[in-house]
Amino acid sequence: MTDVLIRNIDETLDKALKLRALEHGRTREAEIKVILESVVSRSPEKRSLADALMDIPKLDNDAGHLFKRPRSSARNVDE
Repeated sequence: MTDVLIRNIDETLDKALKLRALEHGRTREAEIKVILESVVSRSPEKRSLADALMDIPKLDNDAGHLFKRPRSSARNVDE
């Protein structure tokens, strides 16, 4: 086993950790271990393509200016 030292913990965070540990019947150190294990061992969430596409923000009706090309770069199609 290895040791980890975390310096300069905010007092509010330290109090919250102590309270959480007390609620779960653990020491603060044991509570921190549980928190770290749960976060690190969590596998990445798999998402469907449909869910990913649904998370793309919708553009408002006035977003056409984002896709317009400047007239100077437009070429005549008859040429």
